[in-house]
Amino acid sequence: MTPRVAVLSLLVLSLQGATLESSGATVVSETVVSEPAPASNSASTSASGRLAPEGFPDEPTDARTLLRALATVEGLEARFKESKHLALLRAPLVSEGRLYYVRPGHMARIVDTPTPSTVRIGPHSLELRDSSGTQQVDLRSRPDIKMFVESFVHVVAGHYDQLASTYTLAFTPAPAATNDEGERKPWRLTLTPARKPLSDLVERLEIRGTGYEVATIEVIETHGDTTEITMSAVDPRRRFSDEERERIFGLPPAS
Repeated sequence: MTPRVAVLSLLVLSLQGATLESSGATVVSETVVSEPAPASNSASTSASGRLAPEGFPDEPTDARTLLRALATVEGLEARFKESKHLALLRAPLVSEGRLYYVRPGHMARIVDTPTPSTVRIGPHSLELRDSSGTQQVDLRSRPDIKMFVESFVHVVAGHYDQLASTYTLAFTPAPAATNDEGERKPWRLTLTPARKPLSDLVERLEIRGTGYEVATIEVIETHGDTTEITMSAVDPRRRFSDEERERIFGLPPAS
């Protein structure tokens, strides 16, 4: 696994994990599966059936509104399925695993199948672990990779201005009509890299969802390959114990 491939894949998964089911609740759970958030008079139910964050409309109306909702997420756990379509291969490469995030920008991507591997990301470093061993990448010495990581941090933290300095953001609101199954049609947020080196690798990211819940992310790379990630069993209110912080992220106990 090369640093370029690992970071590109990590960036995509991070972006989706941060946006999925970001309900904006301030109460968190220490269990893997979160308990339902209690109803509140200050929150409204969106079209997707989730509670909209306090002070937010039922549906995100623009990119800034969606990103502001992301800023409410303190910790997250999810399962993911990634399908990568390569021009040279007839069948997609499929991997499945778990994604973990904790503020202020620490991520762990654990692949369970087909080949176990782990990627840990922090503000200044990356750690890649698989059957061949462990590789450390100092982001301060790799400005090309650093841009990926900074993009991830800005998305997860809901930093609209910083993200807009790297990408051109285009938001298409959800239409009022439903599909043939009576389900709401999704909104779409398109992120187009505005400068190098990101624009040399990625043509655009397309994020789709309903309410404040992202359903899929598609990455279109400049050479034609595409990656689609779907998320499930998402807990956007995850709180990690000191033991989990060390085991999952390699972090010291929370202060």
